[in-house]
Parts: sequence; structure tokens; C-alpha cells
Amino acid sequence: MAPWGGIFDFNFDGKTSWDEQAFGLMIINECMKEDSDNGDHVFSSGGLFSSGKDYSWRNLYDYDIETGIDPEDYETEEEYQEALDSAKHVWRDYHFYDVETGIDPEDYETEEEFEEALANARGAWRDNYRYNPDISLDPDDYETEDDFRAALSGGDGCVSADGGISIPITLSVSVTYPG
Repeated sequence: MAPWGGIFDFNFDGKTSWDEQAFGLMIINECMKEDSDNGDHVFSSGGLFSSGKDYSWRNLYDYDIETGIDPEDYETEEEYQEALDSAKHVWRDYHFYDVETGIDPEDYETEEEFEEALANARGAWRDNYRYNPDISLDPDDYETEDDFRAALSGGDGCVSADGGISIPITLSVSVTYPG
């Protein structure tokens, strides 16, 4: 037998008195108290061992696998939401406002949405041209309109969206002097 009266022998006199038993029972009851919101066994706020802070908001959120953010790591729901938002939009730190297209990463929730909008805006010039099988140039084969126009000036042609054909013509003139 242990030299004390049990787990609730707080004064170590070798006996557990009725008040030590009652205090021990209060501790057990407090630990076993059911949270009335969702049935989970948790320490209730305002209890014997409570810090007075309400952490019940943590029950509304799970660990976020995508970002590695855990609600248990935060004191308040606001801190948690701020960290979660920051982690989900960290990709914005690596993308900037695109002057050429007017696309701003702050306007998009995900990096995929931003990149899709950027690609669509950068390729919008292709709508001004359509492919003509009689001519060897296809606007979809070029990243920029400048590249496409440079290829056009190389001697090939393309049909514009309005149906006209754009054919670059190069004239050469030779002049001979007598003598």
C-alpha cells in the first residue's frame, strides 16, 4: 500500500477525508462534464481548471490539410481565420499586377483562377485573326501578337477576323546606272 491515502489525499496524512473525497469528486465531474453544444467531452469555460477563455469555436473547424493550419494553435477565431486566409493566398506574394493585361492577383481566390485569367487576357489578340488552311500561319502557334506579326511580315499571310486577307508584300527595285 502506498504511504498516502489515495489519489485525493491532498494533505498526505495517509487518509482521504470526506472533504478531500468531495473535492476529488468535483474534479472528476468537471473533467467529465459534457459540452451541451455538440456532445463532445471538453473542459467547459468557467470551470475549475478553466482559463476563462472560450475555445468552443475550435469545434467548428478541422485541421486544414492544404495549408497545415490547425485551430488548436490559435487563441481566437479571428487569429485562426487571418492565418488561414494568409496561408491560402500566399501565392499572391509571387505574382504582381500585370500592366499589359490589367490582371491583378488580389482579384482571384486561387492561383489557378489568376493564371487562367492571365492566359486568356494575353491570348485575346488571337480573336482578331482566324486560321486559314491556305496560308501556313496559325495564330494559336504564337505566344504574342508581335511574334505573329513578325511571322506575317516574313512572307506568309493570314485571314483577319473581318474576312480580309493580310498579305505582306515586299517590293524590290533595282536601278542600273549607265556606265
